[in-house]
Amino acid sequence: MLRSCLLLVVLALLFGGVCHAQDQLPFGSVEECFNGGRKEYHHAFKSKIRWPHDSLMTNKNLGRVYFDVELDTLGRIVNFTVIHSPNPLLEQEVRTKLLATQGLWKPLVVDGQVSPCQVRDHVYFEFR
Repeated sequence: MLRSCLLLVVLALLFGGVCHAQDQLPFGSVEECFNGGRKEYHHAFKSKIRWPHDSLMTNKNLGRVYFDVELDTLGRIVNFTVIHSPNPLLEQEVRTKLLATQGLWKPLVVDGQVSPCQVRDHVYFEFR
């Protein structure tokens, strides 16, 4: 039983990675893939981003965290990939707040069919 389960997990990882390679997915926009569009996205996600700790508020850490969010055909977040970040703790802040939006996304519709997709965005960390 355990051997069968492990085999299924390995096969799913191998074939799932091949079938849904991130660079093969179409890109969707926040407007297309977030319920309520960019305005609700800002309210549910971007407005919640904070500096994780005051000691991180330095010129060295100013900048953008660029990331991709991969959605499945039900609009669920199935992957989060950081493309660029000035600091791993800022990445974690973005990841945590983004994963809290699970259930607020919808799949991309291409030619009348739902499609898995990826959405690329960024968060800017600045002094306020």
